[in-house]
Amino acid sequence: MATNSALAERAPILHTCPVTSAEERKELGRWLAKLRDGAGLSQDDVAAELRVDRRQVSRWETGESSPTSWTLLRILRVVGADVPEAPGQPLAGRIERRLQSLEAEFHALSELLSANRQALQELLEQQTGATAELVDTLRELEKTVRTSPRKPQSKRRPQAS
Repeated sequence: MATNSALAERAPILHTCPVTSAEERKELGRWLAKLRDGAGLSQDDVAAELRVDRRQVSRWETGESSPTSWTLLRILRVVGADVPEAPGQPLAGRIERRLQSLEAEFHALSELLSANRQALQELLEQQTGATAELVDTLRELEKTVRTSPRKPQSKRRPQAS
């Protein structure tokens, strides 16, 4: 069974941003604002869907900060956009590669979680079986104790010294 650390090792890609320079952040921000406007959504609408503060959406759109890869994927879903609409070829290529990488990571994590679920189910079944056997054994022991004849206990007198 995989451990939580195995899941944690695969997660860093979710917390990084596919853009690095200030110019790319601004380009990404303009693109995000255009997508949001095109979808007829306000910054408040996007913030509510993403469960973030509206000021954070504003920071992304002005290029003051950048969303993580995971958040970028969520933004694209909220505005109903796809990566081919991304700005500038180099940036679009990096965003597309990052999102493809995210999809691969999600698939791998899904398989890992499925394997963990299966292993836990098997362990639960083993424990349930062992518990049932223990209960049966205890019942048999109780039955044996109840049906066995009891010997009268002799009262011992303390020996005189």
